[in-house]
Amino acid sequence: MARKDLQVVISRRQETVTVALAGEAHFDFAASDEHIQKVLAHKPKKVLVDAGELTFISSVGMCFLINLRRAVREAGGNVKLRGLQPRVRKVMEQAQVIGLFEVE
Repeated sequence: MARKDLQVVISRRQETVTVALAGEAHFDFAASDEHIQKVLAHKPKKVLVDAGELTFISSVGMCFLINLRRAVREAGGNVKLRGLQPRVRKVMEQAQVIGLFEVE
């Protein structure tokens, strides 16, 4: 099966920054930090991670979400996950990461 590279689109609407993830989350740490800095540049009160098009998440992808959550919380905001596909949700549950997030 061909690997679908991760697409990350960051947008802002009023006080909410949306991070749309599509494809397979095979992050490297440098890219992860770069995306977090782009989100923080918006000084968000709310970050919505739209994972409806995310088909796979690696352990580094989960680290990205945890580090994003930590950085946003330190800046006074919160992070919510939306649209988790069953496969991604199951992996996050097995890694005991899902409980860190509010999930729609």
